[in-house]
Amino acid sequence: MIARVLCIESNLVERLRLQEAFNRAGARVLACDSLAQGRALLAEQAFDLVVADCDLVDGSGLDLAADANAHGKNGGFTLIVLCDEIHVAHRVIALRSGVADVIGGPCDLDHLLWRAQAAVSRRQGAHVDPPTTLARRILLVDDSTTYAYALVDELQKDGHDMALAENGPDALGFLALQQPDLMIIDVFLPDMNGVELCRRVRTIPALRTTPILMFTGREKSAIRERALEAEADDFVVKSRDLESIRMHVRKMLSQAPRAMPVTARGPNALLAAQRAASAPQAQGPLLDQVVVASGLSRLVGKAAIERACQRVGVDPARMVTSDLEKALPDIEKLLKVFLSPGEVGERMRAISRLAGVA
Repeated sequence: MIARVLCIESNLVERLRLQEAFNRAGARVLACDSLAQGRALLAEQAFDLVVADCDLVDGSGLDLAADANAHGKNGGFTLIVLCDEIHVAHRVIALRSGVADVIGGPCDLDHLLWRAQAAVSRRQGAHVDPPTTLARRILLVDDSTTYAYALVDELQKDGHDMALAENGPDALGFLALQQPDLMIIDVFLPDMNGVELCRRVRTIPALRTTPILMFTGREKSAIRERALEAEADDFVVKSRDLESIRMHVRKMLSQAPRAMPVTARGPNALLAAQRAASAPQAQGPLLDQVVVASGLSRLVGKAAIERACQRVGVDPARMVTSDLEKALPDIEKLLKVFLSPGEVGERMRAISRLAGVA
């Protein structure tokens, strides 16, 4: 629970919005318009949370980072900085200064409230449940500046907290400090292509299940195959129809869990995650048995079988033998993308037996 909040924002309209939002959440809120006034209030009173704009009339909210971890009269506090700059370079600088979180603008208030609660709970060692709000944190990796900024504007219509990287190394530097709820990666990137970036992202334990949407060309089926092997979750053609991309992102996020605060992991966490992801399961739900019979890796196979089932209106998690029989033609089509004709025949015979088809 956040009891006392200090909002430091030079823009009157934004300051009132912040104050009203935290009041509705049950917090006691004080607000001011300058760094000097904020420091004066911090010297007099204790706060659980300080939300400060990155660009104040007399400085920056980042200037409070050292105070946030102080142990003086009023102790430390959780500091969240609001920043209109979407490029990851700005966020990396802010995060390395010691702030608890950086949230981009224009700020969705429900998203801000959840991020604030998560940051304070992390400092207090408490748990926070994920909300059901539409707005999420999204990392876009695209070196086409004009297109990227247009897409950012479109996605911000849903209140998303957008971060932009122009290449793979910049994206990885950002991901070492902040975890997004979804990533959008262009296949064609300088220095490191999108498929390789996707592969490296999946070696980060905290990002093993983060949804990844890949931009591809219309005719690049071979690239899609490599991206699936790198564990991308879905694909969309990079087009000028930005609204359809926004709807696609909305659908993916509705099916995915929100990223929770990252906790420390031991040195063997990656190895354990890889073993768990690739271990075959011969028994259990029918979906698991079909994935094993497909001969594909567990992650790629599960995604492919689920997609085939959904095309014919079958819920893969509740699939029974009659449902599997209905999905057999679509499963065969997907297996042809990954396997040779001989392997497809062998695997389909095994899957057909699971469906009770001779």
